[in-house]
Parts: sequence; C-alpha cells; structure tokens
Amino acid sequence: MSAPRSWPGLAARMALIATVSGLVAGLLTVAFIDRAARRREAVRLEGTTRGVLNAAAPSAAAACFTEDPALAQQVVDGLAGGRDIRAVVLSTRSGVLAQAARPGPGQDLRFALALHSPFDPGLEVGELAVGVDPAAAGREVDRTAALFLEALAAALAVLGAVLAWGIRRTLLGPIRGLAQAVRALDGQPGSRLAPAAATGRDELGELGREVDGLVDRLMAAVDQGQLREDRLAAAGRKVQAILDQAGTGIFVLRGDGALDTGNPAFLRRLGLDVAPAGTPLARLFGPEADPARACLAQCRADGAAASALLRRPGSGAWQRLTLAPVGPDWIQGQLEDLEEGLPGPAETLDPLSGALNRLGAERAIADHLANDLGGPGLLPVGLDLAPERQARREDLPVILRAVRDRLAGVLGPLDRVARLEGLEFLVILGELQERELARAIRRRVQAALEAPPPLPGLRSAWVGLAMRGAGEPSVADLMARARAALAEARLAAQDLDRARP
Repeated sequence: MSAPRSWPGLAARMALIATVSGLVAGLLTVAFIDRAARRREAVRLEGTTRGVLNAAAPSAAAACFTEDPALAQQVVDGLAGGRDIRAVVLSTRSGVLAQAARPGPGQDLRFALALHSPFDPGLEVGELAVGVDPAAAGREVDRTAALFLEALAAALAVLGAVLAWGIRRTLLGPIRGLAQAVRALDGQPGSRLAPAAATGRDELGELGREVDGLVDRLMAAVDQGQLREDRLAAAGRKVQAILDQAGTGIFVLRGDGALDTGNPAFLRRLGLDVAPAGTPLARLFGPEADPARACLAQCRADGAAASALLRRPGSGAWQRLTLAPVGPDWIQGQLEDLEEGLPGPAETLDPLSGALNRLGAERAIADHLANDLGGPGLLPVGLDLAPERQARREDLPVILRAVRDRLAGVLGPLDRVARLEGLEFLVILGELQERELARAIRRRVQAALEAPPPLPGLRSAWVGLAMRGAGEPSVADLMARARAALAEARLAAQDLDRARP
C-alpha cells in the first residue's frame, strides 16, 4: 500500500509556521527600525544639504554682493548637479539673480540660507535656497529596508528548510523506519506507511544562490553610498574652482593678522606667484605696508569693516584694500583695482573730520554712475550746535570726528561719509537702494545722531533723502538734489520744534 503524505506534510507545516512567525516578528522589527531610520535619514539629509549650502555660501554671497549673474549661475548650476537637489534659487533684495530647476513629483523640501556681505556680517545681501526631492530622505531607507527584507526572507527560508530537514531527520526518520519495518512484516500491498517518492529538488542549493545574490546587492548599496560621498566632494571642488576663477582678490587672515589663504586673483594683484600661509599682512604689501597695517589696526579697533587706498606694486595703479572681521578669530579681506588717475587720500579727505571732502564725495558719486554700481542714494545731514560751542573753534575737529564716527558706525562697508562744508555732511549709499530701504537707513542715521551719550554741543540734527531716480543724472544734478533735500529736512525739523509745547 502507498504511504500517506501526512508525515512529510507535518514537517513542512511546522517549518512553515516557524518561518511565518519569524517573518511577522521580522516585519514588526523592520517597521520600527524603518521609522527610526527615516527620521535619522531626514536629519542626515538636512545636515548634508545645509553643509552644501554653507560650502557654497562664500561664492553665493560674493555673487549677490557684486550682482554678478555669471558667477551666480555657476553657483546655482554647481548645486543643481546634486542628485537629490531639484531646485536652486539665488536671490538678492532686488529679485532673483539666478535659478535652476528640474521637474519631479511632490512638493520640494525647502532649505534656505541667508547670505551676508563679505565685509559686514550684519548686512544681509541675499538668500540661497534649494529644493530637495521629498522622497530623497526615504529612498535610501526603502532600498536598505528592501535589502533587509530580502535577506530576512532568505534567512527564514534557510531556517525553515533546516528546520524541516531536522524534523524529518530526528522525528520522521525513525517513524518512517518503523513504518518500513512494519510493512516488511505486514507484506500486504497498499500499506499506508509506504515512504513518499523523492522529489529530486536541490532546495538548499537554490537558497545558497539567493543568499549570494543578496550579498552582491548589499555590496552594490555600499558602492552607491561611496558614490554619493564622491559627488559631494566634487561639488566642493566645483565651488573652490569658482572661487579660484573670481576676478576679485579675496583672502582670509587669522586673528593675528597673518595670511591663512587667498585666491589667485589676490596674488596677481600683489604681483606674487605664491604667498605662504602665516605671512603677516604688512609683509605681503611691501612698500604699502604702513597703509595696510593701519587698515588692519582700524578693523580690529572698531570691530567693523575698514578700507585703505594703496598703490599697486610695479604699475602705480590704485587699489582698494577692504578688511572686515568674521567672528572672533578671522578677518576677511578683498583687494580690487580702481580706475587710473584716482586722487590720493590727501586730495579727497577732509583734514578736520577725517571723512571725504566735497571732491571725494563727487568722485565717489561719479564712480557709482560710471560703473553702474547701483544707487546712489544720498543722505545729506545738517547739524545745529549750541552757541557756546560754535564760539569755541578748537572744539570743532572733535565734534566733526565724533559725528563722522556715529555715521560710519551704522553704515555698510560700501557706504561713504563726506563733509561738504561747515556742519553739513553727506552719506553716499554704496549699494543699490530701494526708496523704502533708503528711508530705513535714514531713520537709522537720525537715531544714531540722537542716541546717548549726546554728541558734544549738538543741539539738533536733521537728515534728508535724495535718490538717483530714473534717467542718467550727473554728479551736479545729484548734489543739487541733496541740497534741496537738506533744506526740506531743515524746514521740517523747525516746524516740528515750533509745534512742541
């Protein structure tokens, strides 16, 4: 008689129950780990994205500061090459400077970084924003979870096969041997204890091949992680290449005033092939060491941006050196060429106040108009001193320098202060100014003049506002507008004084 299929079926059912139980437990474990992994991957993705933003921030800030569309597009294209980044927008206060995007499903995760002036960390010049694929945080987790599930299923299958083999070997084998002995004794055909025919399938060999395939896929996942790191490193090198190709000389000083690093444009403007790290700033500028040293001292003392005019080695052309503190231990510098024939400091500076004189103011306005640097917005400032102070002429330089310091303390690195005559000053806003922003700076200047401690002998002060407007005004037109704005501000201040009880 033929043997029933119940005994082999029993081994298969027991192995199946054990495998399914292990699979359910594994799925619950995977679900718990998946949630934690997704949160961790989202945090890692945000950290990676912000790291890329911080790496690109110096170039992006330089592009916004100079309003350079070509440099801005290079920065945007470099960031847009990332696998998970789908959109990049670089914008200034006047609008979008450059952007890049590629389509995709879902709303992007947006990360933004405020960009600040290289010369004044407190002055925001734009924003760099990236949109990240919303599925990026979970994509790597899904791949890892899939691999883990495949490995778990394979392991459970192997465990089930081993368990079935063990059951058949330790439990069903003796029973089958007993059945064969009974059948031999019984000798009757159709015995229910007859053994089942072998299937001839190599199940263990198939499981081994599946495990080998899973190992290969795991190794491929490791290779993909290395590929991502390589892409991030390539993005960093691209940002460095953009900095190296910049036309402006950019460099960084340590807290002690020694050079830390500088781009090739900086070395070209110094006429040097190489400048070792640790070289003092004054030694880099050679014959112009004294002005460079004075600029560094002023930057350290004031804790704000300072600039100096220098002669370029070998050619005699004028250069402007600008230094600005970046944190407690670093100073960022910029060295740029100026037009030929720039007057020397003695010709454009007011000896009493230390600010620009009228010639210096007119040259600064003309520089903006000729190079289309934006603006200029003009803030004429008028002062009224107490009669006893007006009579003491020896106090005038002290008062004028105190006014200049108050004005310079609330302005940006590209804004200039000039003394026109008597007690009249002129602030030249160096960046592109919208009228509302210029009005805000005007209120800041007014508040600085009235802030405690009071300026010595100052009885009242008034600040006007004149904008460039449409068309192409001349320097004389803008100076006339500044005079009219000052007269209007003086009348408004007098009306306000008369209205007070």
